[in-house]
Amino acid sequence: MLQKIRDFDLKLSDLVETGYLWLYDRTGVCVAPLTMISLICSYGLYRTSFNWFDYVVIGWNGVTLSMRYYLQIKENFEVLNRDATNWRESTFRFWFMLPLIAPFMFFSLLAADFLYALGFCFLLLYGYLMCVRLRKRDPKAFFESKQVLAKQGI
Repeated sequence: MLQKIRDFDLKLSDLVETGYLWLYDRTGVCVAPLTMISLICSYGLYRTSFNWFDYVVIGWNGVTLSMRYYLQIKENFEVLNRDATNWRESTFRFWFMLPLIAPFMFFSLLAADFLYALGFCFLLLYGYLMCVRLRKRDPKAFFESKQVLAKQGI
């Protein structure tokens, strides 16, 4: 059972990585701002009030993600990919992501508390965005198929 959960976790991680790389090729957006936005959205949706600890967590993540942003802008992918691989294979991340957060999201849906469940979805997205392994950007048009049809006169 544990191996099936691990395989599902790796499939989700690959799916998020593929989706991000598709977006990165077309827009050039870095992974760090998306990760920070997902963290802030998760906090905003499932927290009713903020205390000093929440601000410390968000601030600490902002500092660490700004370093990831700097490394991605400088195209230092070796360091980023090593960190992403370590985070992806981390036992802590595995136990924190699916077995702990997913049941909270499921029970929030059962209780019809959809904003709370959406907050947990953003928290899962945060964890999976930290696992994205990067590569050099291959710029592409956002709507490739539309351009081909336009060139053919259809």
